[in-house]
Amino acid sequence: MSFVLDKTSGQVFWLPFTVCCGEDFGPDVEPVAFRKNSRLLVITGSRNEQGKGVYYYEFKQGQFALIQQAER
Repeated sequence: MSFVLDKTSGQVFWLPFTVCCGEDFGPDVEPVAFRKNSRLLVITGSRNEQGKGVYYYEFKQGQFALIQQAER
């Protein structure tokens, strides 16, 4: 399970799915990648153990919005 923590308010926003199997994309792939100064979240692997690909989410106003996906 993964989450976003608002360091100012302490509020926790849980990712609405589990992430697994990122290692299928290579040993150096991060299943959950982000930068602290960005709203972009990149998921590599399977969501809820279904499908396989790279999924791009924008975290905005407490929600994770899928903006692009590349299924494998």
